Amino acid sequence: ALVRDGVNGRLVEPEDPAAYADAIASYAGDRVALAAASRAGQDFAAGFVWDDINQTVLDTYVSVAAGHR
Repeated sequence: ALVRDGVNGRLVEPEDPAAYADAIASYAGDRVALAAASRAGQDFAAGFVWDDINQTVLDTYVSVAAGHR
């Protein structure tokens, strides 16, 4: 998962605006938690190699397109 709840972000139910607002408020009210989540997100993203990701996306598109010929 890209977001690890309480580590590099918060997970909320998609149709729950109150939970979404609470998640935002929790970071707005706690600069230490915000900084920790930000650092964790940056560390996690640093592990990705964008050339590899782009190639995977391109390969997927090519595969899907080949199936529709």
